Amino acid sequence: GQTFSDVAGLKRVLLARKAQFARMLTDRLLTYACGRRMEALDRPAIDQILETTGPDEYPLRDLLEQVVLSRTFRSK
Repeated sequence: GQTFSDVAGLKRVLLARKAQFARMLTDRLLTYACGRRMEALDRPAIDQILETTGPDEYPLRDLLEQVVLSRTFRSK
């Protein structure tokens, strides 16, 4: 819904929606890691990852670590 004209504008839009971006990224990381699309039943795992990494503003390293440690990934 928002427009931007350069990379700096894209960065501003993404930073304004940090939690939304982190949720989408976590979903995609789990999708890739598990080799399947995430379903509604996977939502609690995504919520847990975001709850764990949220206080530090979702660092990528922590997101990746939590994906690997998640039950969703370990039971694929």
